[in-house]
Amino acid sequence: MKPIIRKYEEKNGVLILDDSIIEKPYSKENEIVCWHYSHAKGIHLKGINFISCMIRYNDMCLPVCYKLIHKDVKYFDDKEKRWRRKSSTTKNEYFINLIKQCSANDIAFKYILADSWFSAKNNLEFIHFDQNKFFILGLRKCNNIN
Repeated sequence: MKPIIRKYEEKNGVLILDDSIIEKPYSKENEIVCWHYSHAKGIHLKGINFISCMIRYNDMCLPVCYKLIHKDVKYFDDKEKRWRRKSSTTKNEYFINLIKQCSANDIAFKYILADSWFSAKNNLEFIHFDQNKFFILGLRKCNNIN
């Protein structure tokens, strides 16, 4: 993708990150195909959860990287009396790592767009202070704003 990105890139690019679930209701459960909560549908779905990262320059939008959510830790949920899975890496850590990867690949961008799932204080500070970029992220609640 680098040659295509280099052809269209500009300093005011927009990096867009979003998480999605590809439903796989009939597949055998494992560390990749497992149960994930869908905020869009308000239910748990069996499938593949991933975070995609796209770069947008004017009317051109190109994929640059993605990360599959890998639920590598099995644990017993005493409350529900069943085995569950969780990831040893949080979605916010994946989010930051994808942005770092784009910066390491010298992808030009000025803004980062994502939904409220990624609007944690650490992410916003990372974008603003560590990456020196601007962000537009949804907010769920605004508590203790000074």
